[in-house]
Amino acid sequence: MNLSFYDFCWLFFIYGFLGWCSEVGFAAIDEGRFVNRGFLNGPICPIYGVGVILIILFLTTYTRHILTLFFGSMILATALEYLTGWFLEKVFHAKWWDYTKYPFNYKGYICLEFSLLWGFAATFMVKLVHPAIVKLIHITPPVLGMFLLLLLFGLIIADLIATLASIRNLQRRLQLLTAFANEIHGVSDRMGSAISGTVMDTRRKVSETIVRYDGYVKLYVQHREEEKALSEQHRSEERDFAEQHRAEEQALLDSIR
Repeated sequence: MNLSFYDFCWLFFIYGFLGWCSEVGFAAIDEGRFVNRGFLNGPICPIYGVGVILIILFLTTYTRHILTLFFGSMILATALEYLTGWFLEKVFHAKWWDYTKYPFNYKGYICLEFSLLWGFAATFMVKLVHPAIVKLIHITPPVLGMFLLLLLFGLIIADLIATLASIRNLQRRLQLLTAFANEIHGVSDRMGSAISGTVMDTRRKVSETIVRYDGYVKLYVQHREEEKALSEQHRSEERDFAEQHRAEEQALLDSIR
């Protein structure tokens, strides 16, 4: 599949947004609340966009070799995650994620559990999701697509500058950009709250459904046992009645003889 620079720009934003959504959903499950993940204020995690582009560039020729695709994706994603985490901590003296509570982690930047998860997720994406997204990009009118791309790049550049200004305590010099970043953060928070709320609500409903199903199964088993016992009682009564009736008939015949 031949992809142009235009295609890769769209893939960066699409997978960056999908990655942000997945982070919000994971936080909702893991912490039971909304957490606006990511380095920027907007609803995008650039590391996901960059990671997917690297996987597409180096591994799409191995789509028929599942194990190569899986392990290659796992290695690429893990390396990118380590380098990004190390760079952010060295430059900004802060960690945006920390895997120290997970087994087989390295300095909290990476861990075996999430490395395996990246491998599975990337394999699923390349095999099933990516072709559909490319088709969606290609059916978008080029003029509209280019306009939206320029708009998105403008937003993410302004967001990046405002984020760096906030980290470096330069808000007073860049008040306009900071206000703009706050607006983006507000939109991001509202979207994330909706995603997080949906995930937690779905999890609650699934738990309630499981409880109701367990109750139904127990009630069904109880009723079946009661029906079996009642059926056996009825058959026993019918046998006793039949035997008594035959005994009475036999006694009547004996008296006649």
